[in-house]
Amino acid sequence: MDPETYVVKLSITEDSICPWCYIGWKEMERAIRQIEGDGLPIKFDIEFKPFRLDPSLSEDMAIDMGRRNLDKFGPIRFSEIKNMIEARGGDVGIHFNWNGVVRQTGNSHRLIRHAYEKQMERDKETQVTTGVDGLHVKLLSEVFEGQFERAEDTGDPEILGGYCEKVGLMAKDEAISFLAGPEQRREVEEHFQEAETLGITGIPHIVIHNRWAIVGVQTSDVYYRVFDIFARQ
Repeated sequence: MDPETYVVKLSITEDSICPWCYIGWKEMERAIRQIEGDGLPIKFDIEFKPFRLDPSLSEDMAIDMGRRNLDKFGPIRFSEIKNMIEARGGDVGIHFNWNGVVRQTGNSHRLIRHAYEKQMERDKETQVTTGVDGLHVKLLSEVFEGQFERAEDTGDPEILGGYCEKVGLMAKDEAISFLAGPEQRREVEEHFQEAETLGITGIPHIVIHNRWAIVGVQTSDVYYRVFDIFARQ
Protein backbone atom coordinates (compact mmCIF):
# COMPACT_ATOMS: atom_id res chain seq x y z
CA MET A 1 0.00 0.00 0.00
CA ASP A 2 1.14 3.53 -0.76
CA PRO A 3 2.91 4.87 2.38
CA GLU A 4 1.02 8.13 1.92
CA THR A 5 -2.32 6.35 2.35
CA TYR A 6 -4.08 6.54 5.73
CA VAL A 7 -5.93 3.46 6.93
CA VAL A 8 -8.94 4.25 9.11
CA LYS A 9 -9.93 1.36 11.37
CA LEU A 10 -13.69 1.25 12.00
CA SER A 11 -15.23 -1.11 14.56
CA ILE A 12 -19.00 -0.93 14.16
CA THR A 13 -21.20 -2.58 16.77
CA GLU A 14 -24.55 -3.32 15.14
CA ASP A 15 -27.48 -5.68 14.86
CA SER A 16 -29.19 -6.48 11.58
CA ILE A 17 -32.69 -6.07 13.03
CA CYS A 18 -31.90 -2.48 14.03
CA PRO A 19 -33.29 -0.06 11.40
CA TRP A 20 -31.05 2.74 12.67
CA CYS A 21 -28.02 0.53 12.08
CA TYR A 22 -29.11 0.11 8.47
CA ILE A 23 -29.59 3.85 8.03
CA GLY A 24 -26.29 4.57 9.77
CA TRP A 25 -24.43 2.13 7.56
CA LYS A 26 -25.90 3.62 4.38
CA GLU A 27 -24.85 7.10 5.53
CA MET A 28 -21.37 5.84 6.35
CA GLU A 29 -21.06 3.97 3.07
CA ARG A 30 -22.04 7.13 1.21
CA ALA A 31 -19.29 9.06 3.03
CA ILE A 32 -16.69 6.40 2.26
CA ARG A 33 -17.68 6.27 -1.41
CA GLN A 34 -17.41 10.06 -1.56
CA ILE A 35 -13.95 9.96 -0.04
CA GLU A 36 -12.91 7.38 -2.64
CA GLY A 37 -14.48 9.45 -5.42
CA ASP A 38 -12.66 12.57 -4.27
CA GLY A 39 -9.37 10.70 -4.43
CA LEU A 40 -8.43 11.29 -0.80
CA PRO A 41 -5.59 9.00 0.36
CA ILE A 42 -7.76 7.13 2.86
CA LYS A 43 -8.61 3.41 3.04
CA PHE A 44 -10.99 1.77 5.49
CA ASP A 45 -10.51 -1.37 7.58
CA ILE A 46 -14.13 -2.15 8.53
CA GLU A 47 -15.12 -4.62 11.23
CA PHE A 48 -18.72 -5.30 12.27
CA LYS A 49 -19.13 -6.40 15.87
CA PRO A 50 -22.24 -8.33 16.97
CA PHE A 51 -24.86 -6.87 19.27
CA ARG A 52 -27.98 -8.58 20.63
CA LEU A 53 -30.67 -5.94 20.33
CA ASP A 54 -33.55 -8.01 21.72
CA PRO A 55 -32.61 -10.94 23.98
CA SER A 56 -36.26 -12.03 24.13
CA LEU A 57 -36.23 -13.18 20.49
CA SER A 58 -35.62 -16.80 19.55
CA GLU A 59 -33.32 -18.11 16.80
CA ASP A 60 -35.76 -20.92 16.08
CA MET A 61 -39.03 -19.04 15.74
CA ALA A 62 -39.77 -15.98 13.60
CA ILE A 63 -42.43 -13.52 14.70
CA ASP A 64 -44.29 -10.82 12.79
CA MET A 65 -42.18 -7.64 12.78
CA GLY A 66 -45.09 -5.21 12.63
CA ARG A 67 -46.95 -6.96 15.44
CA ARG A 68 -43.81 -7.02 17.59
CA ASN A 69 -43.36 -3.28 17.18
CA LEU A 70 -47.01 -2.58 17.93
CA ASP A 71 -46.82 -4.68 21.08
CA LYS A 72 -43.58 -3.02 22.14
CA PHE A 73 -44.40 0.62 21.43
CA GLY A 74 -48.17 0.84 21.03
CA PRO A 75 -49.87 2.10 17.84
CA ILE A 76 -49.31 5.84 18.33
CA ARG A 77 -45.65 5.65 19.31
CA PHE A 78 -44.92 3.03 16.64
CA SER A 79 -46.51 5.23 13.99
CA GLU A 80 -44.27 8.13 15.08
CA ILE A 81 -41.16 5.95 15.09
CA LYS A 82 -42.02 4.41 11.72
CA ASN A 83 -42.55 7.82 10.11
CA MET A 84 -39.23 9.07 11.48
CA ILE A 85 -37.34 5.96 10.31
CA GLU A 86 -38.95 6.03 6.87
CA ALA A 87 -38.15 9.71 6.39
CA ARG A 88 -34.53 9.30 7.43
CA GLY A 89 -34.17 6.08 5.46
CA GLY A 90 -35.61 7.70 2.35
CA ASP A 91 -32.74 10.19 2.41
CA VAL A 92 -30.30 7.32 1.76
CA GLY A 93 -32.49 5.33 -0.61
CA ILE A 94 -34.01 2.82 1.82
CA HIS A 95 -37.65 1.84 1.28
CA PHE A 96 -38.72 0.23 4.55
CA ASN A 97 -41.13 -2.69 4.43
CA TRP A 98 -42.69 -3.59 7.79
CA ASN A 99 -44.45 -6.76 6.59
CA GLY A 100 -41.62 -9.17 7.36
CA VAL A 101 -40.68 -11.28 10.35
CA VAL A 102 -37.94 -11.01 12.92
CA ARG A 103 -35.94 -13.42 15.04
CA GLN A 104 -32.68 -13.59 16.97
CA THR A 105 -29.67 -12.67 14.81
CA GLY A 106 -26.96 -15.02 16.02
CA ASN A 107 -26.80 -16.91 12.72
CA SER A 108 -26.31 -13.83 10.57
CA HIS A 109 -23.65 -12.52 12.98
CA ARG A 110 -21.79 -15.86 12.73
CA LEU A 111 -21.69 -15.69 8.94
CA ILE A 112 -20.65 -12.03 8.91
CA ARG A 113 -17.78 -12.77 11.32
CA HIS A 114 -16.71 -15.68 9.12
CA ALA A 115 -16.85 -13.44 6.04
CA TYR A 116 -14.77 -10.80 7.85
CA GLU A 117 -12.05 -13.31 8.72
CA LYS A 118 -12.00 -14.60 5.15
CA GLN A 119 -11.72 -11.07 3.82
CA MET A 120 -8.89 -10.22 6.19
CA GLU A 121 -6.99 -13.28 4.95
CA ARG A 122 -7.46 -12.16 1.35
CA ASP A 123 -6.47 -8.58 2.12
CA LYS A 124 -3.31 -9.79 3.84
CA GLU A 125 -2.36 -11.92 0.84
CA THR A 126 -3.03 -9.17 -1.70
CA GLN A 127 -1.89 -6.29 0.55
CA VAL A 128 -5.09 -4.46 -0.39
CA THR A 129 -7.54 -2.91 2.10
CA THR A 130 -10.87 -3.85 0.53
CA GLY A 131 -13.07 -1.51 2.59
CA VAL A 132 -16.73 -1.29 1.55
CA ASP A 133 -16.23 -3.95 -1.12
CA GLY A 134 -15.36 -6.65 1.40
CA LEU A 135 -17.27 -9.94 1.64
CA HIS A 136 -18.51 -9.14 5.13
CA VAL A 137 -19.76 -5.72 4.04
CA LYS A 138 -21.60 -7.17 1.06
CA LEU A 139 -23.13 -9.87 3.24
CA LEU A 140 -24.36 -7.47 5.91
CA SER A 141 -25.82 -5.25 3.19
CA GLU A 142 -27.77 -8.25 1.87
CA VAL A 143 -29.03 -9.05 5.36
CA PHE A 144 -30.11 -5.47 5.99
CA GLU A 145 -31.89 -5.21 2.64
CA GLY A 146 -33.53 -8.59 3.10
CA GLN A 147 -34.74 -7.70 6.58
CA PHE A 148 -36.01 -4.20 5.96
CA GLU A 149 -36.81 -3.94 2.25
CA ARG A 150 -37.60 -7.42 0.92
CA ALA A 151 -39.41 -8.63 4.08
CA GLU A 152 -37.38 -11.86 4.18
CA ASP A 153 -36.70 -14.06 7.20
CA THR A 154 -33.04 -13.21 7.71
CA GLY A 155 -32.68 -15.74 10.51
CA ASP A 156 -33.56 -18.65 8.23
CA PRO A 157 -30.45 -20.65 7.26
CA GLU A 158 -31.88 -21.19 3.76
CA ILE A 159 -32.23 -17.43 3.24
CA LEU A 160 -28.83 -16.69 4.75
CA GLY A 161 -27.28 -19.41 2.60
CA GLY A 162 -28.64 -17.69 -0.48
CA TYR A 163 -27.05 -14.42 0.60
CA CYS A 164 -23.69 -16.15 1.12
CA GLU A 165 -23.82 -17.64 -2.35
CA LYS A 166 -24.83 -14.32 -3.90
CA VAL A 167 -21.88 -12.38 -2.44
CA GLY A 168 -19.38 -15.16 -3.16
CA LEU A 169 -18.62 -16.24 0.39
CA MET A 170 -19.64 -19.88 0.00
CA ALA A 171 -22.24 -22.08 -1.65
CA LYS A 172 -25.72 -22.10 -0.15
CA ASP A 173 -25.42 -25.71 1.05
CA GLU A 174 -22.05 -24.93 2.65
CA ALA A 175 -23.55 -22.02 4.56
CA ILE A 176 -26.43 -24.15 5.83
CA SER A 177 -23.94 -26.79 7.02
CA PHE A 178 -21.83 -24.06 8.62
CA LEU A 179 -24.81 -22.81 10.63
CA ALA A 180 -25.68 -26.34 11.71
CA GLY A 181 -22.26 -26.63 13.35
CA PRO A 182 -20.49 -24.73 16.14
CA GLU A 183 -18.34 -22.39 14.03
CA GLN A 184 -18.27 -18.78 15.26
CA ARG A 185 -21.00 -19.40 17.84
CA ARG A 186 -18.66 -18.96 20.82
CA GLU A 187 -16.96 -15.96 19.22
CA VAL A 188 -20.26 -14.18 18.60
CA GLU A 189 -21.39 -14.85 22.17
CA GLU A 190 -18.13 -13.36 23.40
CA HIS A 191 -18.80 -10.21 21.37
CA PHE A 192 -22.27 -9.96 22.88
CA GLN A 193 -20.68 -10.12 26.32
CA GLU A 194 -17.98 -7.63 25.34
CA ALA A 195 -20.60 -5.08 24.30
CA GLU A 196 -22.37 -5.56 27.61
CA THR A 197 -19.12 -5.21 29.56
CA LEU A 198 -18.28 -2.00 27.71
CA GLY A 199 -21.69 -0.61 28.55
CA ILE A 200 -22.83 -0.30 24.94
CA THR A 201 -26.59 0.17 24.96
CA GLY A 202 -27.14 2.29 21.85
CA ILE A 203 -26.34 1.17 18.32
CA PRO A 204 -24.84 1.78 15.87
CA HIS A 205 -21.74 2.31 17.99
CA ILE A 206 -18.64 3.17 15.99
CA VAL A 207 -15.09 3.16 17.32
CA ILE A 208 -12.26 4.69 15.28
CA HIS A 209 -8.73 3.40 15.83
CA ASN A 210 -9.81 1.92 19.20
CA ARG A 211 -9.82 5.47 20.56
CA TRP A 212 -12.80 7.58 19.51
CA ALA A 213 -16.47 6.60 19.62
CA ILE A 214 -19.47 7.84 17.67
CA VAL A 215 -22.84 6.69 19.02
CA GLY A 216 -25.99 6.82 16.93
CA VAL A 217 -26.65 7.79 13.35
CA GLN A 218 -24.86 10.74 11.75
CA THR A 219 -25.21 12.16 8.26
CA SER A 220 -22.73 11.23 5.55
CA ASP A 221 -21.30 14.77 5.69
CA VAL A 222 -20.48 14.35 9.37
CA TYR A 223 -18.87 10.96 8.81
CA TYR A 224 -16.86 12.39 5.91
CA ARG A 225 -15.45 15.21 8.06
CA VAL A 226 -14.75 12.92 11.02
CA PHE A 227 -12.93 10.31 8.92
CA ASP A 228 -10.83 12.95 7.20
CA ILE A 229 -9.83 14.55 10.50
CA PHE A 230 -8.98 11.30 12.29
CA ALA A 231 -7.08 9.87 9.35
CA ARG A 232 -4.72 12.84 9.41
CA GLN A 233 -3.94 12.82 13.13
